[in-house]
Amino acid sequence: MIEQGSYSLLTDRNSEKGHKTEDPEEEEEDENEDTFSLDVHLFIKDEDGQEWSEDWGGYLVYVDETGEELQRITPKHNCATLVYIDSETKLFMKYVNCLAADKLVYHLFFKYFVS
Repeated sequence: MIEQGSYSLLTDRNSEKGHKTEDPEEEEEDENEDTFSLDVHLFIKDEDGQEWSEDWGGYLVYVDETGEELQRITPKHNCATLVYIDSETKLFMKYVNCLAADKLVYHLFFKYFVS
């Protein structure tokens, strides 16, 4: 659910590469950086009739390895968004500020891995 105070952080899994694991399968997964995925976002809004405003925050941002914004997705009622990404592309949600008041959006997120 996306509501006032919601956000996510941009993290870098590559910083974990120095960590060794006892599980050989897990190490093999980390070495395979040429994976792609299809991210599916579905937004379902409450029934007040007002569209979500980008000024409230709560939008999703895809960035590349340098931090440059590639795609911005603002929640829109009953709409699905498909984004095909590589392993270097990261995702975060912008903080939902006080302008959102009591508004909320349900966010369903699915990730399909393609190799």
